[in-house]
Amino acid sequence: MFVFLGMRQPEAKQFNKDVVTVLKPFLAMGIVLHHLHAQSVYLHEFERWGPLIVGIFFFISAYGLSYSLDNRPGYMKNFLSKKIMLKFVLPTFLAFLLNFLLNEHVVDYSFMKHLNTPGGPFFFSNDWFMYALVYCYLIFMVAAKAKNRNVQLYIQICGSLIFVLVTALNDFARNWWATPLAFPVGAFYYQNELRIRKLVNGKTGLLISTLLYLSVLGSLMAGSALFNYNVTTVLAYSLLPLLLVNCMIRLDVSSLAKNRNILFLSGISFEIYLVHGIIIDFLSKHVELSGPVLIVATIVTSLLVAVLFHKLIIACQKPFVSKFSVKTNA
Repeated sequence: MFVFLGMRQPEAKQFNKDVVTVLKPFLAMGIVLHHLHAQSVYLHEFERWGPLIVGIFFFISAYGLSYSLDNRPGYMKNFLSKKIMLKFVLPTFLAFLLNFLLNEHVVDYSFMKHLNTPGGPFFFSNDWFMYALVYCYLIFMVAAKAKNRNVQLYIQICGSLIFVLVTALNDFARNWWATPLAFPVGAFYYQNELRIRKLVNGKTGLLISTLLYLSVLGSLMAGSALFNYNVTTVLAYSLLPLLLVNCMIRLDVSSLAKNRNILFLSGISFEIYLVHGIIIDFLSKHVELSGPVLIVATIVTSLLVAVLFHKLIIACQKPFVSKFSVKTNA
């Protein structure tokens, strides 16, 4: 569908903030439906969407970080405290508390059971992504110290590859190691965006690049399906975002990016990801609902909790943000 839409405006544009703003609500709701796919036959298609959506999140994160590093002076100042601790560690801790209150038995609670979970540490639903993202941000922080852009990219590739190998060799669940390499792919795309846009520009460029992506991804997925090769699985999931990006950069979404509902959902997309698994666990355990009703209840409740969670995160961040602002002004 995106390919046909792209044919109407074949000029390859920059992968900019408007595209990201429009993508984020659909990605957030897509991951919710992905985790609810077993509740209705109409959602079975969403079972396949998980890796693509998570890969896009990794891709967007690396692209945005690389762009900010080049275009915002002093961007790396207080990066650990402002970008990692406040943006990810604090919300993850709050999500853990929310899950503790809703889904854990306080009396016989054991912190250690989460560390020894088969498939990797598991403190609340889908929390692996937060740990992987924090790791990728730390690797980016290290890479940013290098002056040479190619060296920065090599550090990100090697760092992400170490994460993939360590989690895969320790028998962590596939979600841990299948998509993090999409992070350096996002950095690579940013560093080579002008050259890539020239290659894929126009109707001919769109068709050839799309066919090329589909051929490569099809071959990799076939290797995974037929021979159970983990290497091809990692490569396929890491490169999948490029296919979507190749189509999205043709679309003019500037007016859609200003839509009030899109802006609202984009603003809480991160919180939707954080809380929706906790809500699914809570409703499944404590409320008897049929599949379709559970789907609706999960979406509505996740949106409401995401709004409250967003406000809570901001309230908890305010004292620290003010402190950093005073230091910067001084």
